[in-house]
Order: sequence, then structure tokens, then C-alpha cells
Amino acid sequence: MSHPRILAENVAALADAAVAPAALVPPRYLPIPVVLQDQDKWCWAAVTTAVARLLNPVFSLSQCEVAGRVLGLPDSCPPWNNPAANIPWPINLALSQFGHYRGQAPWPLDFVNEVVPEIDAGTPLVAQIDWGLGGDMHVVVICGYEIRNTGHFVEVFDPELIGGGIELVWPFDTFLTAYRPERGRVVQVFRTLRNTV
Repeated sequence: MSHPRILAENVAALADAAVAPAALVPPRYLPIPVVLQDQDKWCWAAVTTAVARLLNPVFSLSQCEVAGRVLGLPDSCPPWNNPAANIPWPINLALSQFGHYRGQAPWPLDFVNEVVPEIDAGTPLVAQIDWGLGGDMHVVVICGYEIRNTGHFVEVFDPELIGGGIELVWPFDTFLTAYRPERGRVVQVFRTLRNTV
């Protein structure tokens, strides 16, 4: 399913541009499936489902089935059936459950040596966001990149966005340090693995 890509509106560096900056190399986007989180704490389940569907063409589980397997709660479907299933969960453990976790990316994240080769290889990166409120973290998928004359950009799929399924194109440094109006900060990035098991 195709979906629109929009430039994050809170990017001051591009707000003054009279014309769209030209790309220096063709942009690269992975066709990440649209999976919106079914419960407020299921960003991890939505991201795991989306990544598994991208990397394993025979993967057919629904998001609530993914959550149920990871949590050991088979009564998680339909969503909201079991309130105990609406909990945060480490994304690395959820990806591992389905054979799609390949370890943590080196930090600080490097655009040229990490983002570009991973996307070129067809494997998205999963970023963990800290909102700085002492609460739950959030996870999103880095599923594309652009190299423009104004800098490096990443395409981010966020399962929580209202109207979801929209991939936002962010300046790389802004994405890492001031994501969304809440100004979330990326604290960890995980590599994914193609697996057809």
C-alpha cells in the first residue's frame, strides 16, 4: 500500500525555502506496510508487525496476534479484549520473537555508515524515542533516506500518528534530537533481519 510522504512541518531550516531542495542522489524508501497501533501502548506491536510483514513475505499474523504471542496472552484478540495485554514491551525482544532482530546499531547513529547501508540492504532500522517525561518510550521505523543539497534526511514511519500511516521526512539531526512537537530524543536504534521462518 502506498502512502504519502510529507516534510515535517516543524523544520525551521526548510520553512524559508522558496523551492523544494534538489536531491543529490535518488531517495531510497522501503515499502513498509501501514500498521497503526491498535492500543495506546502497542507501538512495539505495530512496529514488529510492520517490520515482519516487510521482511517476511509469508508473515500473516495480525498485530493483536503478535502481541499475544510475545506476551504469552492468547486472548489478546480482538484488540482491547484483554486489558492486561495493553502494556509497553522492549522492541528488541518483540523483534527477536519473530527472528527479525539483528542487534543494536552503534551510537551515535551515523547516517552514511549505518542508515544508508541498512536501507540499501532492504532492512529498516527501529528507533526508540524518549519523550523526557519519565514514562513509556515510543518506537518508530526508519524506512528511507534522502541526500539533498541541504543535508541528510530520514523517512520515519510512526504507528501512533493521528491519521496514521504517514511517513514523515525529517532532517536527520532533528529526528535524533527533537522528534515531533513533543521534541522526543532517539536513545537507541536497532537493526533488523530478513527472516522467512
